[in-house]
Amino acid sequence: MKKILSVSLGLLCWGHTLLAQKQALYASEQYKKIQAVATSIAKLEKDSYTKALALATKNNWLVTGSHGKGKQFALTGLDDTGHPLYVSTYSNAQASATTRTNTLYAGGSLGLSLNGNSSFMSGKLGVWDGGQVLDTHVELTGRVTQQDSPSSTNEHSTHVAGTMIASGVSAIARGMAFGANLKAWDYNSDNSEMSAAASGLLVSNHSYGYLAGVMTIPKVLGVGWATRASAHGKTTNLGFMILIHKLVIKSPTMLLTT
Repeated sequence: MKKILSVSLGLLCWGHTLLAQKQALYASEQYKKIQAVATSIAKLEKDSYTKALALATKNNWLVTGSHGKGKQFALTGLDDTGHPLYVSTYSNAQASATTRTNTLYAGGSLGLSLNGNSSFMSGKLGVWDGGQVLDTHVELTGRVTQQDSPSSTNEHSTHVAGTMIASGVSAIARGMAFGANLKAWDYNSDNSEMSAAASGLLVSNHSYGYLAGVMTIPKVLGVGWATRASAHGKTTNLGFMILIHKLVIKSPTMLLTT
């Protein structure tokens, strides 16, 4: 799942050694540039989603649902050819197996004693996923702040949050940055939310992706879509790609992970 975990603690090390106090990541002029890109992304996302909802009503497309072992999906907009764009959660069963983040912990070979609880890291880890994180989970209590209002909690969202920051009440469940806190969103309006939050984040985590191809689209939209899906195996929206690229360039301290 995530390169995030080792990278997160690498960032913890950087923050711990260079900036002991909580402070802004960008100067005011750079912040304004980031917000200008964020405004453009928000407008493009809203327009695309509005058009997609209208076509969903007209063509009887599903707007939300589940498929394949309970994985969630949701309509988010239209691609460059007018096809619906759906995002779907992925499995993260093998997450963190080889991240070697234990070398950063107390007693680790690097001698750093890091766990993510520094003041510099506070509020700088973000996760977008399929729904609300169960913030009352024993491994997460008091350390997850949901930034939006999803309709329900989600197992995948909670699992990913745990992979990132679970405190280790159960030793085998301990997350990579087990002393950190986390800001959480669902994946609806993720592009505009991420861009709006970019100036204050070091890690933006997204364990989901677009549905595409004959193996998935017919299951969501029906067998009549099989031919169109076959000719449409790659799903893209060039406008979003360009703007997200600009956002990453203007927000060099934020790492996007999947």
